Amino acid sequence: MTSPGKRAFANPVPSVVLTVALVAAGPASAAAPIIANGSFETATIGAWGLGTWGDPAKPFVPNGPAQGTSLIGDWGNGATSVANWTFGTSLNGGVLAGDGLMGMYLRQGPEVDGKGVVVPDYSAYVAPTPFGTRQWNLLYGSTVSQSFGVTAGTRYEVAYYQCNTAQATPGVKLTATISGIAATGTLTQDANTPFADGLTKHTFTFTPTARGTATLSFSPGTTPTQKSTQGAQLDNVSVTAAAKPGAAAQMAVMAGPVEGGGFAAAHWEVLESVVPAYNRVWTAAPLVATENTVHAPLMGNGNMCACVSGGNDTQVYFMRTADFWTDDGSNGNHTVREIPSGCLKIGLATANPPSAATGPCPGYRQEEEMLDAEIHSTLPFNGYGLKVNSLVAATENTMALELSSVGPVRVSVELNAEVLDRVADYPAAAGMDGDMIWLTRETNNRQGARWISRNAYAARIIGAGPVTCEAVGKDRARATFDIPSNATVTVVVCLDGGKDATNHLSTAKARVREFTAKSLASLKESHRNWWKTQWWSKGYVRTCDDTMDGYYFRCLYGLGTMCREGSVNSGLHGPWKASDTRHNYSSYCNNDLGAASYYIPLINSDRASAAKMWIQTVYDWIPEGQRRAIKDAGLKRGVFFPVHWAPWGSTYEDIYWGQKFCASFASIIGNWYYRNTEDVAYLRERIYPFMKECANFYEDWLTKEADGKYHVRGASHESGSDNFQNSCLDLVYAGILFTDIVKYSEVLGVDSERGEKWRDIRDHLNEYTTTNWNGVTVYKADDQTPFDFSINVIQTQNVYPGYACNRRSAPKVKETGYNTINQGTKLALRDGRWLTPFGQDNMRGQGSFVAALRIGGFPVDDMIRYYKAMLNAPSGAFPAPPGRYPPYIADIGLWEFNNQLCMQCYDDGVRFFPDCPADRRLSFKGLRARGAFLCSGEFKEGAADVSLYSEKGHPFTVIASGRIHVSDARGVAVAVRSAGDRCTFDTVAGKMYRIAVPRQ
Repeated sequence: MTSPGKRAFANPVPSVVLTVALVAAGPASAAAPIIANGSFETATIGAWGLGTWGDPAKPFVPNGPAQGTSLIGDWGNGATSVANWTFGTSLNGGVLAGDGLMGMYLRQGPEVDGKGVVVPDYSAYVAPTPFGTRQWNLLYGSTVSQSFGVTAGTRYEVAYYQCNTAQATPGVKLTATISGIAATGTLTQDANTPFADGLTKHTFTFTPTARGTATLSFSPGTTPTQKSTQGAQLDNVSVTAAAKPGAAAQMAVMAGPVEGGGFAAAHWEVLESVVPAYNRVWTAAPLVATENTVHAPLMGNGNMCACVSGGNDTQVYFMRTADFWTDDGSNGNHTVREIPSGCLKIGLATANPPSAATGPCPGYRQEEEMLDAEIHSTLPFNGYGLKVNSLVAATENTMALELSSVGPVRVSVELNAEVLDRVADYPAAAGMDGDMIWLTRETNNRQGARWISRNAYAARIIGAGPVTCEAVGKDRARATFDIPSNATVTVVVCLDGGKDATNHLSTAKARVREFTAKSLASLKESHRNWWKTQWWSKGYVRTCDDTMDGYYFRCLYGLGTMCREGSVNSGLHGPWKASDTRHNYSSYCNNDLGAASYYIPLINSDRASAAKMWIQTVYDWIPEGQRRAIKDAGLKRGVFFPVHWAPWGSTYEDIYWGQKFCASFASIIGNWYYRNTEDVAYLRERIYPFMKECANFYEDWLTKEADGKYHVRGASHESGSDNFQNSCLDLVYAGILFTDIVKYSEVLGVDSERGEKWRDIRDHLNEYTTTNWNGVTVYKADDQTPFDFSINVIQTQNVYPGYACNRRSAPKVKETGYNTINQGTKLALRDGRWLTPFGQDNMRGQGSFVAALRIGGFPVDDMIRYYKAMLNAPSGAFPAPPGRYPPYIADIGLWEFNNQLCMQCYDDGVRFFPDCPADRRLSFKGLRARGAFLCSGEFKEGAADVSLYSEKGHPFTVIASGRIHVSDARGVAVAVRSAGDRCTFDTVAGKMYRIAVPRQ
């Protein structure tokens, strides 16, 4: 292999790359790639500060103008994706590490080490191989590793090539290891395989005994005396697996729903092979002491919620029910708050001899295993190596913890009320009852509290020998037991209670007494089945890009732990609480997109029932909203909401900020739910009654003026002034309200006498306020607020989520919408406020990214690049550093961008993969379209192949520039009526159709 020689880099650039091909199929000739070779697109530079060579206290860094490490986070050819590799190397006590596919420029020119010895260059570079791919030059003392999902009983083969030319130290062998799962493996070497340039092929196999995440690592071994030695070069790593039914169809045409509404089981095989690669992993203690959304492993079922913390020798679970809100008895600042109700702590009992474990002690690791909704934890545990597998059951308020260790160990499990920043006024008690321990805690019970939330926990140990239970304080109880070698002990915790609960402790005790080893197995089976059938298999999008897919699946998992019909909606930071005081904004913020933002993508991805959680919370506020409409708005009827409201008629901040649209905005989720499901019963029971109250408000507030228009007077966005006119958000949401309530009254056969007034308001609302900016017309927030996209992103809500302005709108409306977004992006870049032109402070880009897709005219490749740059940016101005949820969990709705890349619904039809470049490859399963349709499909080489399931039997319209071909489940052609770019065909309820959309 010919060396390219030394390079004098003028700027930090990617310099070495490891190419990976991870496939899951049978023979090599039939391999279906999960991860495959690609080409560079972009590189983000993370600069390193200066350090001292040889000083362990100061990390080694490159000097001079070329200093920096290049982390390549955007790598792939569109048809496949490349999972992240983690790189780390120790150089004379200094450490370089990173995440992603990495190129690393190490050094220019010789330096003097800590002993005064001149040390030549470390050389790292990009070089071609005989296969036309790239190589990784692996330095001494370094490792490179990648994690990927595997299934039980499948035989995997790892193959790689090592270069033994002068560029590498002769005779040095790489060490390849598999970790992270229970597996068997052998290593075989094909000596002197006749490839050019001294390449030698190595292969080994392994067979996992359980489904999970495997980590493949390579290391060249010990650091030699000659510091400049390059180590070993690694080429063409691949992983192949024996065929599994359905695995080869990962990017094939989505089979779509089967007759009756279900979906083909093959989709689960796709999820099994894809989702585990995006599990979140912690190698240091998770962050729960934060005012924002916790950065920790999460569990939950919508009602019982838990986050994991602790350290090397302890594991702590902060727990609560979703309705554990404390009330200070008034409507003012910070008077209503979500808080934790208790902790479960696992620790090392004091009566333990020194660990007799042989071999290396495992390091600290927490993995959020998304498919099964479990947390897999490994703790050093003072040399005993404790492993804990945890879950909060999907079907009941029970947490199960499976404990095992390297060797025999004595463990204590404690229930206590020692939450962070504990408020002592919130009463707590603990004790023991036979073979169980228990804990209770309640919220503020002083005079004036409008409710008291009470939680009770009861815990038992199953599978251990003698268990000692004791009360060790008035609010602390402990169980101590032994974990034998090669054994698993289970801790079962049952939670009961909530708002105004009375028999919560006796109920929790009764439930925990019923558990046996057999019932625990049944609980685990029902838990996994719920997540498989009721969550993951409902629907998903694949973009074949790790950044986008990883964010998408992580958002889905987080929402799956917190959103469930029948539970109380959480506030802006989510339901996982560790502190009594730090988690500010325990509220439903009806501002920007607010706490309801994530329900739109959930509805669109066929998890519509989760939105009932929000719809019920809104419905329950009707009496308080009616009181405020009379008292604070001076009207005779309707509902009037403050900005930061909370459950059961309470508020977090009792102010309005000049906003009148908050209630009509709150109605959007119910409206969206009905559009996509046509659930008439729920429309009648919950959605329509609230929409009618909103209509009452606007009927009494709005007056038709001399110009024949209904102007919005005395309303604004984030202002206390009543001098503002024609608030954009009032016009958006009032327009949607009166458009749809007319339709819904006809569906339900009610309020026909009010239809004339409602239609009059719908047809005569004033136009949105506009202004001239840089020679073009743009929308404004109102008549007073200057055009400023960074802060005032709300004027794009008529595009999303308002759907009143889109690529199908009248030309002038569409043009103004496009100008508004386009000019706003220029403002953001001009002022240097954001890394990407679509990232703003109020909504972290979740509104403007989707709005840009829906209005059209912005190149999709550019949008994807900006989107990924924002997701990867370690800055508080963006959703979150990589791997974290946003500071406000409300901003998690950004993943709707992935949905809209695949399918967009308009009043006159559905368009699949709008503006998508032909070299992109996308697929989706189970997205909901307006009119109660479920769609699945694939985009490949510029054409779309879509499966459609009709729930209600309405006609379906596809927006396409050419003719489409439609067939039923038997392959019989279905007649299509064309009018311009609208292609319509009739459907029958309960039947499936296939749509071929030609290249656009």
